[in-house]
Amino acid sequence: MLEAPEKLRAQVRMQRLMQMQDMSLIRPILQKAGLRPTRQRLILGQFQLSLKKI
Repeated sequence: MLEAPEKLRAQVRMQRLMQMQDMSLIRPILQKAGLRPTRQRLILGQFQLSLKKI
């Protein structure tokens, strides 16, 4: 059984990995569309990806 802080750390690490994967999916899409991957657009892209996953 993991201690609470360890468990939390593992969850945070997983979330970061998921975000990084999403970013790497979004960037090429934005670049193809001729858009610079600004922070706002990346967040919008993440939102759209999360909608597709549901």
